[in-house]
Amino acid sequence: MNHFMLDIETLSTKPNAVVTSVGIVEFNHTGVVERFEKHLPIGPQIKKGRDISDGTLMFWLQQSEEARQQLVTGQNDLTKKDSVKQGLVEIMEFIGSNPAGLWGNGAAFDNVILTDLITNFGGQTLWGFWVDRCYRTVKQFHPNTPLKRIGTYHRAVDDAESQAWHLIALNEESGGTYL
Repeated sequence: MNHFMLDIETLSTKPNAVVTSVGIVEFNHTGVVERFEKHLPIGPQIKKGRDISDGTLMFWLQQSEEARQQLVTGQNDLTKKDSVKQGLVEIMEFIGSNPAGLWGNGAAFDNVILTDLITNFGGQTLWGFWVDRCYRTVKQFHPNTPLKRIGTYHRAVDDAESQAWHLIALNEESGGTYL
């Protein structure tokens, strides 16, 4: 049974944030198994009342051109809410119903926002809340172990892979405590 590292890019930091992209990496204690990326249209999310914040928009304006480009990928059809639903189905199918752990970078961010988005569009997660894991908490206990960035910073799938490799290193450093 493998673990999954989740990273999302959003237009707010609230639990009901608009989600522009979802990156997920399947991994185990030896390495990354598979990468998954899904861009979600923002129009249907805005119509559902999901949040966009000025502060997060300002954050994005200060990021690299490559990172900002990720915000518009997949935005060619802003009206089909089925495209969000279909994207969420694909995300859930990738993770499955029985992951060893679903890791997010913050106890109140990635996992919470993705779950809220799934619920907001009429679905429910295939996995139980008990598989939620907090990568941010683990890395706090190992402040001297550097995170090596892969790809574009703030591209969800690249951040997820960077975090997965970092967690694998932290797990090894701890003698296998986390995975």
